[in-house]
Amino acid sequence: MIAVRLIGGLGNQMFQYAIAKRIAEYHRIPLKLDLSVLLDRTQVHSHTGFAFRDYDYALDTFTLSADFLNTPETLQKIYRSPFIGKRWRKIISLVYGRIKEPKNNVYLADSALIENPPKRGLLCGYWQNESYFSDITQILKQDFRMAKPLLPVSKDLFSQIQNSHSVCVHIRRGDYVRSPYHNLASQSYFKRGLKIIANRVTGLHVFVFSDDLEWCLKHVRFHCPVTFVGYEHSGDKNSNCFRLMRSCKHFVIANSTFSWWAAWLGNAPNKIVIAPKQWVNDPSIDTSQIIPERWIRI
Repeated sequence: MIAVRLIGGLGNQMFQYAIAKRIAEYHRIPLKLDLSVLLDRTQVHSHTGFAFRDYDYALDTFTLSADFLNTPETLQKIYRSPFIGKRWRKIISLVYGRIKEPKNNVYLADSALIENPPKRGLLCGYWQNESYFSDITQILKQDFRMAKPLLPVSKDLFSQIQNSHSVCVHIRRGDYVRSPYHNLASQSYFKRGLKIIANRVTGLHVFVFSDDLEWCLKHVRFHCPVTFVGYEHSGDKNSNCFRLMRSCKHFVIANSTFSWWAAWLGNAPNKIVIAPKQWVNDPSIDTSQIIPERWIRI
C-alpha cells in the first residue's frame, strides 16, 4: 500500500495525489489519502498567510475514487485529545514508513523514486514535478474530471471561452502579497507572455482569473478583448473557476500550482503555455524542473 499526506490547497494536493497514483499504478497496489495535516487544529502555525482547511479535502472536486488512511470522523476524535493529536502524525509516519521529499530540492525529481518506486510508504512533501507522473497522463486526466456540473451562471462565459482563441491569464495575489517565499508576477510578465502568444495566434480573447479582482480591474490592461471573470463563477472551493480556466485554449500562468494544473489539463490542440522563470523568491532553490520543457518560461 502507498499513502500520501495531503497538504495545502487544490493544486498542491493534485501533485501529491499524482505521484501516489503513479506508484499505485506501477505496483498495482492500493492508494490511501492521509488527511492528518488538513484536519489538525492542535498545531500552531506561524507561517504568514497559513489557512486551515475545512473538514473535507480539495480533491473531492474531482471524480477520482478516494480511500482514506483514516476517516475524517476518526481524526476529529483523535484531535480532541491534545496529547494524542500532537503526536498522531509521527505515529502513522513510523507505522507506514515516511518517504520524505528533500527539503532543499523540492522541485527536482528524485530519479530513484521514478525508476524504482517503493511498494509501501507514506509520501510526505509537495512533489511538484511532472516527471513523477508523466507516464500516467491519461489516467490522471480521467481522475481529474470535474465532479459537479458547470454553474448555470457560467454557461455563457464557458461558451465564449470555447468559441474563441481564449487565453487564461491567472493573476495570483491574495496570500502572495505578504509572503516572503512567493513572489508576485509583474504586469510586464503577463504582457510579454500575451505578446508571445499573439505573435503565433491572431484574434485573442483574454480571460483574467484572479483572487483579487478589484486590483485587476484597476491596474490590468491588454491590447485585445478582455473579460474579467467575477467571483460569481468561483463555485465550491473554486472548482467552477478551475473548470473555466482549464477550458481555455492558451495560458499565461502565475507561479501557482492552481493555474499550473489548469494549463496541464487543458486539452486544446497546439496550446501555448507561458510560465514565469522565477517561481519563488529564494534564489538558492532550483525551480527549473517545475515547468515542463514544452512550456515557455520568461
